[in-house]
Amino acid sequence: MSKVDKRTKRVDGVEFVTINPKGYVPALRLDDGQVLTENVAVLQYIADLNPAAKLAPPAGTLERYRLQEWLSFINSEVHKSFSPLFSPEATEETKTYARNYLAKRLAYLDNALGDNTYLMGAQFTVADAYLFTVLGWGVYVAVDIGPRLKSYVDRIRARPKVIEAMTAEVDQKIAAGRWPLAAARWPLRAGRQDAGATLASAAVPCRSKGGVSWPTGNSRNTVPSGTSGRPASPAARAR
Repeated sequence: MSKVDKRTKRVDGVEFVTINPKGYVPALRLDDGQVLTENVAVLQYIADLNPAAKLAPPAGTLERYRLQEWLSFINSEVHKSFSPLFSPEATEETKTYARNYLAKRLAYLDNALGDNTYLMGAQFTVADAYLFTVLGWGVYVAVDIGPRLKSYVDRIRARPKVIEAMTAEVDQKIAAGRWPLAAARWPLRAGRQDAGATLASAAVPCRSKGGVSWPTGNSRNTVPSGTSGRPASPAARAR
């Protein structure tokens, strides 16, 4: 697991822009040296590494295009709408516009989700992993996502693999001395059944000031966070 230095923008001793000339994340480096970028592409690639997990419908089906539709909406309409709220350079006028725009997109999400468990119905997909991460940013910028979307976030947060991924992130921060909770007080290591509720009340969504790399299949993911301190890419939580 490697961190990207927030100050120097370097990872594993090299400038991050040499990995992704765009200068932002995510970037996934494959074993053959190729680099895949953009959330919409990276998340589908990771999902396709393990079709049995059903994190994405089969390629060529209408359901797959619906997934792409959701990923594109989250990326361009929700994710990007949060960006000005984290920027110290954005004016209050800009932030007000972003909040109003985001409110409309959240209203659409609330209505589209309805009584479904996940965006695509009963099946959890990488779109849910992505939206879970993005909606979690609301607590840092005073954006109320409403009761229905909060329940949706809670359902995802309680998934075993999500708890596992977030616990690993917290463990890393505790080991580095960057987490306010003492390791002895963190209940996840004790295997408590209320781990999801504890994460909800105490320490989530996890903030990432640097970035992480982790193995997925035969690929190596290099995912530093942005300079705003927002959480890292959702790809790790999609597994």
